[in-house]
Amino acid sequence: MKPLVVLVEGNSEKWLDDFIHQLLTRKLPDAPQVQTVNMGGKDSYLKEVAARVQRYAAQEIALAMFGLLDLYRFADNLKGFDYSPNSTVAEKVGQAREHVVSKIAPQFRSQFHQHFAVHEFEAYLLSDPKVFNSIDISDLTDEPEAVNFDSPPSRRLIQRYEAIGREYRKQTMARFLLPKVDPTLVYEKCLYFRAMIDEMIETVSQAK
Repeated sequence: MKPLVVLVEGNSEKWLDDFIHQLLTRKLPDAPQVQTVNMGGKDSYLKEVAARVQRYAAQEIALAMFGLLDLYRFADNLKGFDYSPNSTVAEKVGQAREHVVSKIAPQFRSQFHQHFAVHEFEAYLLSDPKVFNSIDISDLTDEPEAVNFDSPPSRRLIQRYEAIGREYRKQTMARFLLPKVDPTLVYEKCLYFRAMIDEMIETVSQAK
């Protein structure tokens, strides 16, 4: 079976391939491989996503293509886009998804599924407190996606590590910590992550 290709924002998210595949295999015995593609940041992602989706579709190298961006700071410095006043998180996700999908040529949209990490990739890490043996994050683990725009997950981690005289390095720590996280906890606690996984499962099931 062809792999699921996941276009991701940056270096932290590129380590999600094995993580997602591990979760899929718990739910699908013959789950396809997952291939993450680092798009080099939000701006580069938005500039190149249409061409990348079209090329992968033409080459028929993927079962389907998924996209994953942080919701945090998505609208920052983005010309022609802003959220509607007083939008909820769900509404912001919907508006951001619509903005990305509008860049894809209509004939390829059925092969592409845009999702968002709410509010950042680090919410996934917060789901499993046992991976942090040096800092206490017990107040952040029940609803990781509620760690918000005002003080997002990475900022909370930076602050907690600074309090003990250490540094949280986003990219290197993601690579080190993610393999220790139980994917099932992320699936249970992060509803937007769960939505992406469920859509992957549905996509694979329909392809059989």
